[in-house]
Amino acid sequence: MLLNLLRSREINSVAIIGMAKNVGKTVTLNYLVSQATEQGLLLGLTSIGRDGEKRDEVFHTPKPRIFAPAGSLLATAQGTLKNSEIKIQIIKRTGFSTAMGEVIIGRACESGYVELAGPTPIKHHRALREHFLNFGVDLVVVDGALDRISPATPSLAKAIILATGAALGTNADMVMDKTRDRIERLTLPQVDECYLQSCRLVMEQSKVTLLDDAGEVTVLPVAGSLIAGKIISQKITPRTRVVVMGGAVGNGVLEGLLASKTLVSGISLVIPNGTCLFCDRIIWQKFLEAGGCIKVVEPICLLAITLNPTSPTGAPFSSQEFFQLGAKVLAPYPVMDVAMGYHSIGCGSES
Repeated sequence: MLLNLLRSREINSVAIIGMAKNVGKTVTLNYLVSQATEQGLLLGLTSIGRDGEKRDEVFHTPKPRIFAPAGSLLATAQGTLKNSEIKIQIIKRTGFSTAMGEVIIGRACESGYVELAGPTPIKHHRALREHFLNFGVDLVVVDGALDRISPATPSLAKAIILATGAALGTNADMVMDKTRDRIERLTLPQVDECYLQSCRLVMEQSKVTLLDDAGEVTVLPVAGSLIAGKIISQKITPRTRVVVMGGAVGNGVLEGLLASKTLVSGISLVIPNGTCLFCDRIIWQKFLEAGGCIKVVEPICLLAITLNPTSPTGAPFSSQEFFQLGAKVLAPYPVMDVAMGYHSIGCGSES
């Protein structure tokens, strides 16, 4: 089912992002790998950070391993090769450094479990994707997590799959509230076309900038977007239509805008993408109620949400009830429990 969603949109790269540890990210990855292998697709697998270890470093519990089919390509630090259960033939050295050594691209000589440790910089992952595609890979899969939020950036992968589950909270409603909040951040709409090019140019310089209804550009003398709130509140005018932030946005920016309440209505706060919004939910809501909106330059394609009803630290949720709640609360996005075969597409559950 996940593979069908990807292929129907002609997507050749996807990042699987976990809301927290133990929410089923690796199970989702292996499910997608299995589907792709059945269809005869050549896969390229990598990770931001380290994944596929035998045991969880925090809970010291066994972890699902990453399965690599024979012939698939892997981009991983050379130090992980000794931890993989299969022979991997090195076909390219990238020169990208990690704590576990240089990142290499290798071919799985047989099917089996591997450990992956990819680079952190997004520019390195863009290069890896190009290498994979040049080697004939049909689908690039990046293993990520919200504490390594950069996998969700649109420049890295064409779409994301968000994994969530019982490890995120003590009850199902809490999990859904946190997941829905994250979805709303990740899927912020793109800024209006008439402002898009100007916003892109500003963001290339990481500046905080105001755009007014006459097209005038005002660059503010601030070192970073997280501390720009006070200056923005002093500089916006009734003609300001867009506030462009080149980086992360926290509470201070929205508080600064709200300090000029009579000017907020009709203003778009524009950020690079949905991974850059770090403000508290309550302040975000106040900004929206005052008439403002938050938009992005590069929208993120959220393909689906996968659910894991189990947790290493608490009692599991009912698989069926958790799925039914997720299908209702997280609609219209496709929701799946890949272990149980439930999905919200069409009839509601797979047989």
